[in-house]
Amino acid sequence: MRCKTADGQWNWSSTGIASCFGGSNNVRKWKMTDVNRTGNNHRDKLEYNGTWDWIWSIEGKGCAGYPYGANSNEAFNLTYNNVFSPKSNPCSATWNNIEENFTMEVTNQSGSIVNVRFYLTNPYGGSPSKPQNLNVVSNGTHPLITWDANTEPDLNGYKLYRSDNGSGFFYIATLNSSTTSYVDNDVTFTKPIWDVKIEYKVKAKDTQNKYSVYSNSDYIYGKVSPAWKKALKDEELAEINSYSITQNYPNPFNPTTTLSYQLPKASNVVLKVYDVLGKEVIELVNENKSAGVYNVTFDASNLPSGVYIYKLQAGEFSSVKKMLLIK
Repeated sequence: MRCKTADGQWNWSSTGIASCFGGSNNVRKWKMTDVNRTGNNHRDKLEYNGTWDWIWSIEGKGCAGYPYGANSNEAFNLTYNNVFSPKSNPCSATWNNIEENFTMEVTNQSGSIVNVRFYLTNPYGGSPSKPQNLNVVSNGTHPLITWDANTEPDLNGYKLYRSDNGSGFFYIATLNSSTTSYVDNDVTFTKPIWDVKIEYKVKAKDTQNKYSVYSNSDYIYGKVSPAWKKALKDEELAEINSYSITQNYPNPFNPTTTLSYQLPKASNVVLKVYDVLGKEVIELVNENKSAGVYNVTFDASNLPSGVYIYKLQAGEFSSVKKMLLIK
């Protein structure tokens, strides 16, 4: 089986020279351009202007770095890459690039013990492979998210997720199988001062309603609309699988700010604001809420400048964050 590295195989382009290994060696910088399941990995030699060069420096990853993740052990890491099929990257082809019609799926991992399932008569009976090469850039006003298409014949579409300023990932969109880009109109930019870190990743979904592991993530800085996703459809609600509360936006603020939280199931929700001495300032929410995403506005017009604490209690889940009021 052809599993050269966990990061897969790519086409590469040279982007300049880097000083590596204590500055004693100048090596060429390389950048991944697109997935090529018969291409080169990050430890192959590439020909450049008649000479051969190791891929020692990867643009944005440093010297001797890996394209995504930390190390080669991620080839068997359920959160990084778990499917090796004729259409995955890396794939289940032989060393001389003959496509083998089978899939190996890692189903469980406990220490050094890895459990796998082989699909020999139906190579697409398991989960879809991990989407590859997700990138985020600005289209001038909003983030543009792109990734390379999965090519499994039973692909049904993609689910896109976003994290605002280090919060948990929120489901934001369902896309069909022919779509590999998305403009997030809920995020805008305010140059030259960037606001918060906005991070994205995507999953693939097949016709059996099975999901891939997450793609790599990428980020950009921007401003989140406080009114995003107030009402979600039933299908979208099914994608919310964890409790989470985001960092308030804007932060610092004067005099109002918005707190957003999500519930995977109906819960009794209590959301309160405290001062730095632990004294309760206001109770924003205290009621039963159905599953979904909620936005709450906190108006501090009558409060002095300073640091305030907000706490969400939903069922057994609890989370505390700080915010700064500047007048």
